[in-house]
Amino acid sequence: MLAYGKILFQRRKYLEKIQSIAKSNLKLKTKYKKGEVLMHKYSIDDFWGEVQRDIENKDSLAFGIDSHLLVTNIMELFLKLNGEFLRQPNEIKRVLKRLDRKFSDQIENFYRASNIQNKKQILSNLVEYIYKKSKGPLPKKWFL
Repeated sequence: MLAYGKILFQRRKYLEKIQSIAKSNLKLKTKYKKGEVLMHKYSIDDFWGEVQRDIENKDSLAFGIDSHLLVTNIMELFLKLNGEFLRQPNEIKRVLKRLDRKFSDQIENFYRASNIQNKKQILSNLVEYIYKKSKGPLPKKWFL
């Protein structure tokens, strides 16, 4: 917001300088630490388990919430691994398509699918894909 917000009033050029710095920061590749990847993998593993339990328990509301959190974590990890960051919902599709059209299409197909079993299969594919992309699933033993 800061980078593209409209400056309504300023006495000196401080806001323009801050805005310029913000725009420059957005152009930089996102850096991340190993611990961040582990935390995403932990969240993905956790939400994937929750999604499967939600299906078993026929809890549609919990499934919807948990699956959205799972997809968000998958996208965020994918973007970090590609030097990007999670953007506004109306901007994310363009970025995902630029990085990996097949991945982007799977995310979109998940939100378009109306059958929970189809959604589960797509989620399974996404989890498998992100684990492959991030050099494997959450290790049995890990620490930050």
